[in-house]
Amino acid sequence: MPFNLLKLFLIFILCVAGTVALIAFRGFDTVDARTNFTFDAVYFCVVALLSLIIRFAAGKQKAVKPLLYLQYAFSLTYTFYCLFSPQSFIFAIVEFAIILVAVFISYTNILPGHFIIVITVLLTLNGVMRRGKLFYAFMQIPAAHLVCITLAIIFANGFQAFINFISGDKLTKLDESDRLKALKWWFFIFREKFEENKDIDLDVSKIEVRNISKSKTSALKESSFLQLQSPEMLSAALTRITQRDGNFSYESFVKRSEIVFRKIMAALSENAPQKIEHLVSDSLYNRFTFIADSKKRTPVIPVDLVINELQIAQVNIEGNFDVLQLFVRAASYDYTPLPHETGLTPEALKADKSKTLKETLHSQYYTFIRKPSARTKNAPGLLEGQCPNCGSPIQIGQATRCPVCSSFIRSGDHDWVLTKITEAAAYSYTEPSLVPGYAEITKTDPAFSLHNIEDKTAVTFWNLRTAEKAKHGPSQKIGAGTASFASFTATSPVLDSVSLKAVSLEGALDTCYLLVSWHDDAGRKSLRDVYVFTRKHNAKTKENNALSSSHCSNCGGPIASSAEAVCAFCSSPLIDDSDWLLARVIKERDLEYLDIQSKAAKLQPAAADISAQPAITNSANDIIMITAQILMADKVIDPAEMLMLKTIAARHSISEAKLNQILDSVKTGRVHVPVPRPRSVQAQSLISDAVKMALADKTIAPSEREALINLGMQLGYTKLDVNQIINRELTKLTKPRY
Repeated sequence: MPFNLLKLFLIFILCVAGTVALIAFRGFDTVDARTNFTFDAVYFCVVALLSLIIRFAAGKQKAVKPLLYLQYAFSLTYTFYCLFSPQSFIFAIVEFAIILVAVFISYTNILPGHFIIVITVLLTLNGVMRRGKLFYAFMQIPAAHLVCITLAIIFANGFQAFINFISGDKLTKLDESDRLKALKWWFFIFREKFEENKDIDLDVSKIEVRNISKSKTSALKESSFLQLQSPEMLSAALTRITQRDGNFSYESFVKRSEIVFRKIMAALSENAPQKIEHLVSDSLYNRFTFIADSKKRTPVIPVDLVINELQIAQVNIEGNFDVLQLFVRAASYDYTPLPHETGLTPEALKADKSKTLKETLHSQYYTFIRKPSARTKNAPGLLEGQCPNCGSPIQIGQATRCPVCSSFIRSGDHDWVLTKITEAAAYSYTEPSLVPGYAEITKTDPAFSLHNIEDKTAVTFWNLRTAEKAKHGPSQKIGAGTASFASFTATSPVLDSVSLKAVSLEGALDTCYLLVSWHDDAGRKSLRDVYVFTRKHNAKTKENNALSSSHCSNCGGPIASSAEAVCAFCSSPLIDDSDWLLARVIKERDLEYLDIQSKAAKLQPAAADISAQPAITNSANDIIMITAQILMADKVIDPAEMLMLKTIAARHSISEAKLNQILDSVKTGRVHVPVPRPRSVQAQSLISDAVKMALADKTIAPSEREALINLGMQLGYTKLDVNQIINRELTKLTKPRY
């Protein structure tokens, strides 16, 4: 007998044994109202007391599963006992049937969830008046809920699928968090809407019997804390966009972005990034191309893609661009065919349950940008594969300029462009106005944008990695600074993030400092480099080609060779005074970078109001690195501090191996992160984000609170300040979202 089936069988046997014990202890059901009331009350109190003990002993997050099994076991035992009673057998059957129907009707959204409360109250009154059973109906709701789920899954996918679901078998495609949500029998009672509620409803199509090679990373247990903006700020920013663009809507954008997500996943599975070149910036395309060229693998067959969450997490109005951050949580299931397997289709693989599918989990932010002057059209646009200006179909290889109307299709002038895909653990955001020197450069160069220079830097990163792999020089469009590139040849480089940290307008050259966070999967090393770009003072940015730095800025033709000095298509020079060129690659500990950061810190006011919402969002990786560096000042991280770091890592699906990799990089000095100035804007955002991540499940252990207070005091805050931040974040997390 399979192990999971054995577990369920043992639970069933325990329920039957409990029923027999009850019968032996007090006999079959009687009509003595006083005795029944006492027994029901004691039974209910025992279940409630055991639930509380488990809740406080295991903690809120870990107690969910044992609590569910306990409550279902006691509910089933009580139901069996009532049904076995010969004196009230008929009444018990009828009343349980009523409860079952009420649960089923509520669960299928025919009536709202509070309908079950009305039925329960009526049955309770009937039970008290007829047989003195105050808790009779309430204690059978979990059993009725379980029966409904059982029937739904068995009829949809068979008995084995139900075994997988109820036991948490790893062969199911359903996320563990989604499985537990479906098992929480009290969830459906609190429905207030008549339409489908994705946070509660169970999609039985995800529960099936098949072999799945599970992802090495764990799924996010909770994702509500990844909503980067408060509902009020998000709504205000969206309102500003809709006031300019009456055709824009949240729902239509999410639908369009889902099309993009599915296209990208399909292209990556097929090793065909050229199919999506027109959808993304040059840096993303270079990233996809590098991965495809490095693996040289047989294209996998995408069998299924389950999107668990798709929502706008942040909206920013930045002057040159409107920016939408879309949070995606999904799981893809692919099949790698053997050499002799040909003609396989996704439909055939879906039906053939003997094939083992590989699971990959995705928790990412998709960054879309467009110009404030752009307007949503009631017709297919760039995201659907057509020129956003004239509507002509975009062919493969026509990623920059439309051959019909000659417009630059990825300029953001006409439609949204996908510029970044960032893992949830690596995502960070800083208001451009807080970047030292940003306000000054935009006065002399209004077209300069954070997205332009960051995309250029990411293109440079992948160009360097390609040059390392091919053992030739990088493109002339990068610059001469690659000679100072003190790194190593990475076999499996992964670019985590690129962020503009400072701009300097001193001297004959303007200078940009960009932090590049990346890691080598094969070498298990976390790295951070500062790319220093320069250009002639007072030069102007070319707007049309802002996200196409791997293409000619005049005609949009691709730059095919690193040795090209002029465009092969229009003979225009590939480098002019407007181009940012890589001058050097330094580290965060280098005096040049420390000096520019020190000058910038003196110009920024301290964050006096600790209760204010910070304008900076730190990534989980950064918080772990900076916190570890602060706490390692005495060469050791105590257990409470380590627990806090593990909590932050776990809530962002950062594996323990990856966490140790980050900590080792800090400990060995391979990574040195400048610690924020006490009580600065950066220090405030760091402690706020650390608190937010530690409170993701709306609770905090005393040891974690102690570690957060210690971190806050290292950043110049008092114990009262940190507790105030904790209370603020708790209030935000417990406030209902409408």
